[in-house]
Amino acid sequence: MALSSDLMGLGVNPLQAARTATGGTGPLTITPAGTSFATSTKIGCTQFLVTSTGAAGACLGLPAIGGDNGALIADDYIINNQGTATLQVFASTSVLISVNGTISSRVSMTTHTTMTLYPTTAVLATGTANWVGTLGN
Repeated sequence: MALSSDLMGLGVNPLQAARTATGGTGPLTITPAGTSFATSTKIGCTQFLVTSTGAAGACLGLPAIGGDNGALIADDYIINNQGTATLQVFASTSVLISVNGTISSRVSMTTHTTMTLYPTTAVLATGTANWVGTLGN
């Protein structure tokens, strides 16, 4: 696994390195915070692998989709909850996540589980998921 800094050390330009590195830009471990998307710790648009060890009910926020500073269609984001409490993963207002048979703007991750998510569309439509993924042990 490589971070963008590893690729830049080999001479790859920073923008290309951020998008093509397996782990993205890092950091790999982030601390969740808040109780909603607005107050959550946001995952960066090129932070593709995240481990988290937060307090009960703490939250991570998914990046926006599209634009200069957003997730690109079909980028893969892997989140692992290494904490001792349930982790909440939020999408922004009106954005839905389809995972393991549910569709919502919030996904609860129990301890020691991993979720893989993919942005699928930047266009908001009623009842349509903008993020799809799987959640498992």
